[in-house]
Amino acid sequence: MRRWHPVWPLVWLCAVLVGSASYGDMQLTVLAGAGGYVRPDAMTPVQIIVTNDDVNREGRIAAAFASAGEPSTWAVHDLPLPPAALKSVFLYLPPCGAPNGIVVRYETLRGKRIAEVRERVKVLSEATPLLGVIGTAPRGLPGQKTENEDQEYIYHQLLLRVDQIPDRHEGLEMFDALMLSPPSPEPIPWDRVEALRGWVLRGGTLVVDASRATQAFTEGPFAALLPFVPRSMAEIEPDVFHTRIVGTSGSVNHGEVLLESSGYPLVVRRNYGLGSVVCFAFEPDLPAFARDYGGRDALWQDVLGGMQLEAVREEKEGGEGVEDFRRGRYGWREAGFAQSMMTLVTVTPSTGLRLGLVLLLMALYALAVGPGDYFLVRRLGKPSLTWVTFPVIVAAFTFAAYTGARLWVGGEMAAKNVERLVICQHQRAALRYDLVSLFAPEGKDYTIRLENKGLLRPIRELLFGTSDERLEMYQDADILVQRIPIWTYRTYAASETAEGYPDVRLDLQRVEGGLEATLVNNSDLTLYNGHFMFGEKIRKAAGTVAPGQSLALQLDTAREQRTSSSFQSDVLSGLMRVRAAPLAEGREFDLRDALRRGAVVFYARNAGAAPCPLEVDGRRRNEKGERALLVLAYEESKS
Repeated sequence: MRRWHPVWPLVWLCAVLVGSASYGDMQLTVLAGAGGYVRPDAMTPVQIIVTNDDVNREGRIAAAFASAGEPSTWAVHDLPLPPAALKSVFLYLPPCGAPNGIVVRYETLRGKRIAEVRERVKVLSEATPLLGVIGTAPRGLPGQKTENEDQEYIYHQLLLRVDQIPDRHEGLEMFDALMLSPPSPEPIPWDRVEALRGWVLRGGTLVVDASRATQAFTEGPFAALLPFVPRSMAEIEPDVFHTRIVGTSGSVNHGEVLLESSGYPLVVRRNYGLGSVVCFAFEPDLPAFARDYGGRDALWQDVLGGMQLEAVREEKEGGEGVEDFRRGRYGWREAGFAQSMMTLVTVTPSTGLRLGLVLLLMALYALAVGPGDYFLVRRLGKPSLTWVTFPVIVAAFTFAAYTGARLWVGGEMAAKNVERLVICQHQRAALRYDLVSLFAPEGKDYTIRLENKGLLRPIRELLFGTSDERLEMYQDADILVQRIPIWTYRTYAASETAEGYPDVRLDLQRVEGGLEATLVNNSDLTLYNGHFMFGEKIRKAAGTVAPGQSLALQLDTAREQRTSSSFQSDVLSGLMRVRAAPLAEGREFDLRDALRRGAVVFYARNAGAAPCPLEVDGRRRNEKGERALLVLAYEESKS
């Protein structure tokens, strides 16, 4: 009988110890989506907290959705770990239908698994809006469920901490609105602010409790996002409430006051890109409203503009149905498109700035002042005259150099700060230019040509003018020009790839009694359910617009005066809720503001192939694969 050598138990013991070191004390904590909830139509953020053991590791973290079959596409991030390290990282998973769980693992660079964890997830209804609350939910929020026997969800409410805010705007796609309450005592990290900013620009609604002037609201990048600058605490008794409240006094920064009393702005909203930021100057736990005001639910309806009150159909005797819009009792719905397209983007100037000429004039000026004065006083034989001749020569040559440079190069503009904006991946791209000039341009028209670079192709020459400081549109429905300050112009024009953005044009013509808007469909797509929007009015155009056809509507601008700065139609609010819309900077592209300034908007759905998918009334796109189309134009002259 063979005897075991004494060394084999030691080898076995060493193997066990090595295995324990490799798989022993590493811990993975997974926070998928929003508190374990995911939406099948949106990107899902996965926060992973890794606690390492005493081993130095070079590896990566990976995550994927788990379903009945194999896991979905893995999202991977390299994550080296020193001994006893504690790190947090976000991974982002693309939409994956209705998964039943998520798999997260840490593995070596060669793919050897070190630790793995599986978590179940819950899929939220696509038609039910989702409100994320960063902090504590105010008691004044409307109820989440209906008051009838079914107790159906009106909207979902999920709580987050500041460190659970995704560090990329894609991770916030699943939210219809976000609320920051109570005020954050410390500055919000820069990457979280950029994620919130990018999400708002694409159509998100951010509600902020600014009832206390904390450091987060007075310093750093988050303060620049807010429409209200809090200054000091104040106790007031506003007319809208039955009691005194404590809030902050402050100033409005590029915002619209939704609620005020006795000169104090209480609720302020700023339309930012395609979304909005709303500030409460007092705690959003709203007390009882006075009788003359719309009430708590009406205010939340206005604040959460993208989550509309739902029309509930009630049956009457005889089987006749009526629609009841009782505020706040039956809930919200997401009215509109989850994805859409805007006409923006690319221009370059026809000429550049001739800086060399200006520098030459400056050099001649420098040479003329000193030697010229010396030659003159020596010729006259009176050196004391330099006190008179020197200022005269300086003034004369300064005037001559300025006048000459203005005559030669005063009308020239050049581009700077070029940005590439991806509107729809692989389908539509854009460039943004800031146009600058050495001198204030004259009030005339400038011709700009599109560049033919990469995927972008030229459309045609575009014309815009500089005589008006307001947002203007000239001759072409695909170019926006905004005068930022003097000498600086920000310009957008449409560009498209070879696959093609639909060739749909919106022409405006002044006629007797108003404005005539004509939609010309030169594409091979059939547009249906088209609407024209002007100011606060929505005119539905009957029938469809087939390929090669046009559709015209006369707008009575004298009768349809835009008197209110706030409007809440279903269609318009839906367009404000665009999730994957083109990038824009702050007030530089604001559809609400554009309508107030005289823009005419046409939108429709089509049943053919187009760059971006579409959701209607908060539901996923139907079997026909519907798409959204949005075209915008301005009148040629607007005071």
